[in-house]
Amino acid sequence: MTQVSHHDAASWAILDCSYPRGPSPVSLICLVTSAHVNEPWVVVCRSALLRKLKLPGLGLYAARPMGQGSCVGRYEGTTVGRFKSFDEAMVSAVAHQLLLQGHTKLATRQVPKHGVDLIDGETGGGAMLQLINDPRGTGYRANVELRPSGKVVVTSKNIPAFNFNKSVRWNVRSELRFRYGEGYWKALKAIGKSIECAIDVSE
Repeated sequence: MTQVSHHDAASWAILDCSYPRGPSPVSLICLVTSAHVNEPWVVVCRSALLRKLKLPGLGLYAARPMGQGSCVGRYEGTTVGRFKSFDEAMVSAVAHQLLLQGHTKLATRQVPKHGVDLIDGETGGGAMLQLINDPRGTGYRANVELRPSGKVVVTSKNIPAFNFNKSVRWNVRSELRFRYGEGYWKALKAIGKSIECAIDVSE
């Protein structure tokens, strides 16, 4: 078990778990409560969304039922610049260089009265929110959104818990997903890449 600290004062325990119906092991990330109890939170496994698109890559799944309005966590990473807007951040030289280097977990987080910070999620926090994928092209809708503060909040009525006795394909309803924003896809197109992971947390 690996225990890590989270930037918003939460602690997370990462457990390797056997998954008989798919690629094994998978990572179960638990929130460590004040009573030192590991509360299952999210699961890191092969993405059912990317599998549908015939692409490799990981996804993030609910490890417990999550109802509408639930906060999954706060997107974290390294601040690499400040800009007036998400669109300006995504066409910046900094974003261009990061994408060329394969740093695809990009986010913007609003700074009141000062624009947005561009976040490189490669060093994201213990809840691994940088692994959330965009459902674009899969026929599925987003089930979470990212607030200006960077918090990931459930928007669907209910997200069921990942079932270790079912296949990756069956667990697609448990996979967290949100829209990245057209500015991101334009940035990828500009450098001639098709990459599955990035995050726009501006509104």
